[in-house]
Amino acid sequence: MSTVAPWFRARTPSALGAAIRRLREVASLSQDDLALRASTSRPTVSRLERGSAVSSSTLLDVATACGYEIVVVPRGARIVVEARPSGSAVREGWTATAVPEDPNAVRYAPRH
Repeated sequence: MSTVAPWFRARTPSALGAAIRRLREVASLSQDDLALRASTSRPTVSRLERGSAVSSSTLLDVATACGYEIVVVPRGARIVVEARPSGSAVREGWTATAVPEDPNAVRYAPRH
């Protein structure tokens, strides 16, 4: 039985901060624990969770420490997240696909 990890969409600094706080909570980490894993300070984690400005590298480090990565998709896209089964020809893990709201829009996919 697989567990679906929560995912978050954030369009404002405060929404991003709330998402980071939720990631930390899902990972059962205190701010101190997360700061240690992300090689930053507890006040920096606190600022990030409040929606204050931090460096992009800090944001990436904090997300990674929670077991997540940041994905940028077109605004208004519908997001489809699916798990790859063990032994998949592509690779195990999760994939996310941004599907434009306009079904006639051109779809782009990265090369692997």
